[in-house]
Amino acid sequence: MHRVVSILIILTLIFTFTPAVGLRQPVGIAGYVYFQGQPVQGATVVVTNLATGENDSAITDSNGIFTASLYGADGDIIEGVAVYDNQTGSNQVVVDLNLTTQWLNISIGGGLVARFSYYPPNPRPNEPVHFYDRSDGNIVAWLWNFGDGTTGTGKNPTHTYTQEGTFTITLEIRDANNNFDRTQR
Repeated sequence: MHRVVSILIILTLIFTFTPAVGLRQPVGIAGYVYFQGQPVQGATVVVTNLATGENDSAITDSNGIFTASLYGADGDIIEGVAVYDNQTGSNQVVVDLNLTTQWLNISIGGGLVARFSYYPPNPRPNEPVHFYDRSDGNIVAWLWNFGDGTTGTGKNPTHTYTQEGTFTITLEIRDANNNFDRTQR
């Protein structure tokens, strides 16, 4: 007597996906375009990811708002250039993928343009960080939000972070007519 034995082998495949660091994702970009502190309808805005060269363009609506989309990774720099009535303005924002929208406000025609830098580039906890205003315009007030629950004023403040982390720093500038511009890094 012959016996037939059947063996059933089941293979189970397990896939694990880990996103690569620096993977580019769709990034929503929005902002206001101002001319002498007033919103501008019909300005052409070109936004460019300086890390990849990809760009997109938009036209501001009746409230001076534009929206665009690019691919980006944390730390990429997005530059926006606005043109209206032969006047131009520009601003930059550093991509933070924790934010739904990257805000990029642009002042044209000699208005306010908020910009800043800081040193050291990779501070350690309890090491003073020096912030330097690089803004354009006749600025009379500076408001800094250091992203850790504290704020400061003045053109070039120093701040010390007590814990490690990634912080979004916001600088808002104002002129004597209370016109303002704001940027984040």
